[in-house]
Amino acid sequence: MHLPRILWSLACCLLPHLATAATLAGTLVDGGGTDDLQLIVQGQGAERVVAYCDQQCGDWFDEDVRTESYRLKARLKGRKVVLRYAEEPNRDRVAGEGPDERVHFIKKLHFLP
Repeated sequence: MHLPRILWSLACCLLPHLATAATLAGTLVDGGGTDDLQLIVQGQGAERVVAYCDQQCGDWFDEDVRTESYRLKARLKGRKVVLRYAEEPNRDRVAGEGPDERVHFIKKLHFLP
């Protein structure tokens, strides 16, 4: 009889900690980084998402030897994309951010024709 109440309480405690993925269709406007690569996608309106790759990006960056960093390849700037991303605790995946700090991570990036 109390099982549904216990399950509901458990779900309420866990849900804020689970990452839910969001989707944004827009334009790939920039990206790169020094220690951790990220992409910037501009949506139709004012929505703009900056998300870290965390091993989800392909060969999309060129090395800039002068600044010792990476920049998004010029041929990819302006491409229409669908970005699936989630806000998650860093867990030491990104340098400079605290382990419990929540940041956006790319789950999948699909280039549109």
